[in-house]
Amino acid sequence: MIDSESIGELNNRLDKLPHTSLAILPTPIQMLRNFGACLGGPELWMKRDDLTGLEGGGNKTRKLEYVVGDAIQQGADMLVTGWVFNVLSSMNLSYTSPGIKEMASTDKIEVENINCPGLTKNVDARKYEAMKKVLLKVVPKSDPGITQKEMLEAILPHLPQNLWPGGSKSGWWAKTVQLDLEAKDLLLRTKSKPLRWSRP
Repeated sequence: MIDSESIGELNNRLDKLPHTSLAILPTPIQMLRNFGACLGGPELWMKRDDLTGLEGGGNKTRKLEYVVGDAIQQGADMLVTGWVFNVLSSMNLSYTSPGIKEMASTDKIEVENINCPGLTKNVDARKYEAMKKVLLKVVPKSDPGITQKEMLEAILPHLPQNLWPGGSKSGWWAKTVQLDLEAKDLLLRTKSKPLRWSRP
């Protein structure tokens, strides 16, 4: 069992390492009610590391924050990372490439998360503003509002293809901007089932 002093020492060491923010952290922990019920009632929880913002997320994204941070500190203009086996190298590249793109973008905007008060993250301003415009267009002002599924379907015809070709990666952006707009009271969430959203 790891004691609190060991965790504190680890955090102190990590704080001294070069680091750049690439992931949306912390990721939430979600109860799997239906799955638990199917198994006869155990309380099951899932750590949603698929919501870090880069591909599948998880430990590779967290590691990449230190790799990229070190590269920036050393003034590197090229980052090469990978493993011996081709399939793993391809997987590692799929995490690294979005990280480098995130670094290269200098036009950022700070977003909030209504589910995590006080948590902020810098994201691409152009994509944020584009998704904000689309969401405020498709989310109705009148009741009963729109469900998450309906929202994701409604935004597709309005997405700029140069930002989300074929709708690629638009789901993550829609959720990120939606949570930010809720935190800013520009979108309202009902307590109905399924959840619905409307504009004030």
